[in-house]
Amino acid sequence: MNLIRIGQIAMVVISVVLVVIMAMPVWATIPWESQLFPKEGDHYKFTKVRDFELPDFSHAGYHSGEMPIPNVAVKKEIGPIEGDNANHIRAALKEAAGGALLLKQGTCRIRSKSEIVIPANTVLKGSGTDKTFIFVDIDNTGQSSVIVGNRSKNTDPRISRWEHSREIKTDIVGDVPNNVSVLSVKTTDGFSVGDWVVIKNEVNDDFRKEYNGVTKVKGKTIWPSDRSSIKFLRRITHIDVSNITIDRPITHVLKGRDNPHVMKVTCMASEIGVEDLSIGFRTPSDYPKYHDGHSKGQEATYHNSAAIQFGNVVNGWIRNVKTYSPQGNNIHIHSRGIVLANSRYITVENCDLGYPANIGGGGNGYIYVISMSNDCLIRNCVAREGRHNFLFSYTSSGNVISSCKSFKSLLPNDFHHSLSIGNLVENMQITCSHSKSNAFQTKNRGSGSCGAGITGTNNVFWRIAIDPDDCTIYSRQASAGGGKGYVIGVTAVSGPSVTDASEWREGIGSDAGLRPASLYSEQLSLRLGREKKALGSVQNLRLIISD
Repeated sequence: MNLIRIGQIAMVVISVVLVVIMAMPVWATIPWESQLFPKEGDHYKFTKVRDFELPDFSHAGYHSGEMPIPNVAVKKEIGPIEGDNANHIRAALKEAAGGALLLKQGTCRIRSKSEIVIPANTVLKGSGTDKTFIFVDIDNTGQSSVIVGNRSKNTDPRISRWEHSREIKTDIVGDVPNNVSVLSVKTTDGFSVGDWVVIKNEVNDDFRKEYNGVTKVKGKTIWPSDRSSIKFLRRITHIDVSNITIDRPITHVLKGRDNPHVMKVTCMASEIGVEDLSIGFRTPSDYPKYHDGHSKGQEATYHNSAAIQFGNVVNGWIRNVKTYSPQGNNIHIHSRGIVLANSRYITVENCDLGYPANIGGGGNGYIYVISMSNDCLIRNCVAREGRHNFLFSYTSSGNVISSCKSFKSLLPNDFHHSLSIGNLVENMQITCSHSKSNAFQTKNRGSGSCGAGITGTNNVFWRIAIDPDDCTIYSRQASAGGGKGYVIGVTAVSGPSVTDASEWREGIGSDAGLRPASLYSEQLSLRLGREKKALGSVQNLRLIISD
């Protein structure tokens, strides 16, 4: 065979290889693993490298990920009526308490500013997102939510508060290290096993300065209120004379300097669900004025309204919910989509929300909000064209956003206000509204948003694809208290460099190949496997003792 013939064959082979490579899907890339979570045999394992170690996110979701969301039996069915359906639905929910209320096919118009509150152990269920529609047919929805899980005494839909549960509290003795579940306290009087409690510190200038370097920026106080305190919602599992044991360790240090304490809360409700329906809002006549990121959104009559809010809820869910335009245009909701406030163990999945009328300043146009909440999971959800599509705020911790899509958020998805701790954003696809912007960010926002300050520590960005590819993940996280920042397997990153002592960078530009695709799912599998093995060992020991 002559050299010309060999060369021709080689060119054909190269051409075929190139065609095959070009035909391969984007995701068919060379798999790789993080140094912090390498594979060992059939499983992955936590590995510490220098001072970097991934947090455990496996407790996120309904019942800590240990139980599937139930299909609750329907206790009552109703169809839409003429006029305002708000009282109609509320009355039916009371009758359906302890089960599910099924909204049959049709459109339920809401023509009053009155919230539909779902009580504990009750589910509001539609017949499908293409069959059951809730049409909010008013403009003045401001400072209220349409569907509410466990309304607190506070009327602001952005937040739920615990103030009315503060009669029983005890001071913690000394500093509390990270990853501790036994708290030494001055007294255990008034507390019982099974109580829900908040472990928190107090905001003072020493605390502000340690994390932000300053106490004020441009004359504005950083972290101006108690809402910026570090807080963990936990349940008491054991009590002795001077110690309280909680169900999961705290995930950041609390210094004795900042008066850490344990506060009993009595306002929690559980087993609340919303599922299988669509919700849409009337398009306000003045919406062009507030459909502008530079507008004063707080002046609108629909400022800070929300489609669905869960406040002070544990073990609940929102699934298979969509927004729609009752008038056939691109406005679906007035301001906010789903808000999780002061809650724990909530799963939000398979939802598709977006197109708010109000994307102006003052807290409007946020599609998915996790505020002062722990161990919540937002999975397989879509957000469209909000001011911020996905948002953590006010020291939320242990939460996971997994396998979600964000389309054209006006401003970055972000950690918005105060120090959110140990949250995971993973396996996400983000389409930015303009090039050279931040797709998701956590940073020191200084005086922005009324003294937001530095907004995160120990948060992880894992396997995130960004379009266009000149947009980035921006991570500058607090190093105080031993904090770190993690960016692993993303299209691009900005902020501190890879040499920064408190920021881990790995696999930048190689998002598609990172394994496992879901850090959360793998960690959950590992934890449940360990617990099952431990339970088996205990049962075997009992058998040996009984013999």
